[in-house]
Amino acid sequence: MATPLPAKSALGPANLADDQTLELRPLLRQLTLDGYVEPRAAEDLIIAPRDKDQLGAHPLELIARAELSNQIKGGGRLLDLETLTVWLAEVCKQPYLRIDPLKINVTAVTDVMSYAFAQRHRILAVEVNPTEVVIASAEPYRFQWEGMLTQTLSGRRITRVV
Repeated sequence: MATPLPAKSALGPANLADDQTLELRPLLRQLTLDGYVEPRAAEDLIIAPRDKDQLGAHPLELIARAELSNQIKGGGRLLDLETLTVWLAEVCKQPYLRIDPLKINVTAVTDVMSYAFAQRHRILAVEVNPTEVVIASAEPYRFQWEGMLTQTLSGRRITRVV
């Protein structure tokens, strides 16, 4: 028997101060509540066994790899990573940015943070200018890194995107 989804979602503005990592179960619960995923499909994905590669994957990647039917779009469309990322940006009330690697000034963004720091916090500086640093985050409810990074930004503000 499938483990039931929790009655309350862990997503939303009420939890912004929690500095929490996204998890599969609450994401699927919110996707179900928002009408994107059928409850049975969500439950099946929660209990599905994971291989070694899937254990370290971002939960949105796991959902996209499952090729679930997009109940909002219908017509056999699948929930792809792009659709899920746009949805997440809306849910967490942060701007969505489709990253174009060819438009990133690698020299400028590597001056902002180390590769290890970016990887550890699942963030990426995508634009640097004299007044701000635009940072894409795969974890929109994690904020601890901002305090550490602010100290090195010479007065520039951080603009977060998903």
